[in-house]
Amino acid sequence: TTDPGVAQIVATTTFEQGSLNFTNSYEPTSATLEGDTALHGTKTVDGRNILNGETFDFVLMPINDSAQQAVTNGWISIDGGWSNTSTSTASTPAGNGNSNTADFAFGKMAFTHVTGEDGYQFAIIEVLPEDVSPYDPVKDGLTYDRHQTNVTITVTDNGHGALEAKATYDNSASTDAEDAAEITKAAFTNVYAATGSVTGSDVFDVSKTFTGRENNEWT
Repeated sequence: TTDPGVAQIVATTTFEQGSLNFTNSYEPTSATLEGDTALHGTKTVDGRNILNGETFDFVLMPINDSAQQAVTNGWISIDGGWSNTSTSTASTPAGNGNSNTADFAFGKMAFTHVTGEDGYQFAIIEVLPEDVSPYDPVKDGLTYDRHQTNVTITVTDNGHGALEAKATYDNSASTDAEDAAEITKAAFTNVYAATGSVTGSDVFDVSKTFTGRENNEWT
């Protein structure tokens, strides 16, 4: 029989000489992270607002054997699918120049197996523009946040025919104190500082005039 929307309880009948055997198998429904529980975060730009049309990209990747095996085996699915390198991406919406923060979220994830003690461990990292080096992550005065947010997902069976998933966030590697203390989402802060120099016709002519001395002479 099937218990709709709760779990699959399958009765299998086998006949052996002189006896009739019944075996029930139990298959709980998958756990999901979606909507308010989807893996998510906030991007902050310190020093200016997010520019019109400006977006920031992030990548999600498994970082422990349990998560990598689960992704490879299809035990963890994500809307849009995993790339051939077992990653998924998310982006902030295009900026409008009116705010220095923007949120992002990854697609719905589904889990078909419970986790061990270490859980499924993932990393969230900001993707640098193609022309920005990870060794000097600065472009147009904007220094990109290079820390890695670690996410641990635990999946348990609630005992009533369904799996349940919960995510915890670790931003402790961030150099921004507020971000480092954030435990409910991923948090990244880029810092903007304008730079410039004075050259050519913009160079200032400076002179010093003394008053009260004849011909401005030194004594």
